[in-house]
Amino acid sequence: MERRTLCAVFLAGALASVSLAPAADIATGLLVAYNFESGSGTTVIDRSGNGHNGTVVGAAWSSAEFKNGNFSMNFGDGGAPATERDHVDLNNLDIPGSAMTLMAWIKVRTFPRADPRIISKAVGINTNDHLWMISTINAAHNPRFRLMTDAAPGVTATLIGTSGVVSTDVWTHIAAVYDGAAMTVYLNAVQAGTMAKTGAIVQAPATQVFIGDSPGPEERAFDGYIDDVRIYSRALTLADLQAAMNTPVVEASGVGDWRDF
Repeated sequence: MERRTLCAVFLAGALASVSLAPAADIATGLLVAYNFESGSGTTVIDRSGNGHNGTVVGAAWSSAEFKNGNFSMNFGDGGAPATERDHVDLNNLDIPGSAMTLMAWIKVRTFPRADPRIISKAVGINTNDHLWMISTINAAHNPRFRLMTDAAPGVTATLIGTSGVVSTDVWTHIAAVYDGAAMTVYLNAVQAGTMAKTGAIVQAPATQVFIGDSPGPEERAFDGYIDDVRIYSRALTLADLQAAMNTPVVEASGVGDWRDF
């Protein structure tokens, strides 16, 4: 009897500990989400339900290469970087508050440059031209995260991951997270680097946001495929990040564009 009682107490405690673990949340704070499932046209539909659609400029829908669904967006097609300015224009998207997450699935075809932009809000390619940006950098193709906050207005902080690299011809999940105290970069939901940073994210309504290139006059073009882009106005936890990485972007209402089916 005593043994059964002890077993019951142990089991109850184990169940309680499991129930106390917070569930992953990939919906709260979602500003934009793009799964590129329309497959044609010049409009990229924002699946978050917030209506922030993007415009395709030069890039092509790909049904041959995709991470989720049936399509991705093809940038560059192996051309010389000076002539390839393929991108998706997200207009003047701003991220309010003191936290954010950028993420995307990428499959690099080539590295015409060491620092192709994946998601970028900037007026140029110099460090302090950036409000926020995620890219790769240097010959090792490490992940890089740039961010400007009001703790140092006019000065952009740069974090370069040191424990992960982006390879060609492989789908890789890349993410940048800011929680008001630190900037962190991830590859495939594994931390690749972190640094201290504080302040509210600087707002700049006149500054454009591009997927696949720098919005400024000088190109920093991405060559390859991008799928399932998400931007959040909060810092995702590791559990959230893992769940988002493993969950395809879908229509917020649960009913997608008719071309998704």
